Amino acid sequence: MSAGAVRAGLRARWALVCLCVPFAGCGGGWQDQPAPSSETVPAHVRVRAVELPSEVKGATLDLAFQVQRDEVGYLLRVQATDPSAWLIITRVVSPSGKVLHRESGPFEEPDIVSRLSNESWSGEGELSLFMPNAAGLEPLPGTWRIQIARPDGDELAGAELFAVRRVARGAGLRLDLALVDATRNGSFSSARSARRLRTDLAKHRALMDEVLAAHALAIGHLDIVGRLPRNLRGTVSTEDDSERTLCDAAVRMTAPWSLPVVIVDGFLGEHEQVLELAGWAPMPGALNALDSSQACVFVESHTYLENDEERNAAFAMTVLHEAGHFVGLDHVSSEDGRVHDRFDDTPECHLDRVDGRDNLFFDVPGEVDGLIDDFECGLDGGAGNVMFWSGVAEFAPFGFSAGQAEVMRKHPLFRPERAE
Repeated sequence: MSAGAVRAGLRARWALVCLCVPFAGCGGGWQDQPAPSSETVPAHVRVRAVELPSEVKGATLDLAFQVQRDEVGYLLRVQATDPSAWLIITRVVSPSGKVLHRESGPFEEPDIVSRLSNESWSGEGELSLFMPNAAGLEPLPGTWRIQIARPDGDELAGAELFAVRRVARGAGLRLDLALVDATRNGSFSSARSARRLRTDLAKHRALMDEVLAAHALAIGHLDIVGRLPRNLRGTVSTEDDSERTLCDAAVRMTAPWSLPVVIVDGFLGEHEQVLELAGWAPMPGALNALDSSQACVFVESHTYLENDEERNAAFAMTVLHEAGHFVGLDHVSSEDGRVHDRFDDTPECHLDRVDGRDNLFFDVPGEVDGLIDDFECGLDGGAGNVMFWSGVAEFAPFGFSAGQAEVMRKHPLFRPERAE
């Protein structure tokens, strides 16, 4: 999974259970918490422009910016003038001079040495860097230096920093979610009665809060903010600009400092092949960004599940999983069991240890398929972690580790519960 550029997917496996046109009636009646302000920056966040170098020689440029003593996290967003031009972070140097990420060699097969990312940290037309994205990283204050390669030689349009101020340890933080219905027939919103939808949203909140509460986190504002125009509804493809188009439309409907969640009928890949995914998300995402494919997450509607309990659980956990990617969390183990996240307190599942274990979904006992699976890995291998690459109900209740939660608490989208 490429950080920043490639969307992280959650496999749809809730068969046995796995894991801008305003919507009519979508008003304050469903809002059990006040909507975030559309104008003010949250008190715990500072937003500032990052100065671009006046002269750039060669295919790389260096950015330098200060992180203040009372700031514990930052999200850096960089944009190119050409939305199709590739940008690659080739070096991240901490205030102490330690190189935390280095990428060299050809763009197609880079040599990467990193404490931050398992793969190339790149993006088409834009990229984001969130720190700290793993436990145990050194304190943030001081001068950070980021080197960016531009294989196409394109100039940067700008760079912006969202710095997060320290809040009291253990203070309650909330994440605001704005649901945007992009299903073709309105199966997620208008196909249900207002009362039924209100009940389902309450269940989604309760299920997510149950996972987050252990870390003094919660869902704040949660509502369906509208439906996308008819020509944008249905499936989303990885092979065209539909992600960018849908994401841009969703962001324009959403109050700043909320995470837009675009609900679709499904996902298409090359040659319009149907992909078995429950969701996609950028890692990390871009805040409040227009004309961007990285400013929202996509979640399958899960309406194919007839059982209400299963459907609500599948949807709620998928939203949490994709939100985890948006704030910088990787899968605890990749689907091939060869790459793992950078946390010491998350279980790892290794292909050479588990492939071939009996699996509930295998037709042949002991089948070896080159992938790790929930039932092969079990709870000891991370199948109960929200950020496992797949998910089945047998391993509920799901949860985040303390290290993962600490990273989430330092992201700009998690806001103090009290009114600012």
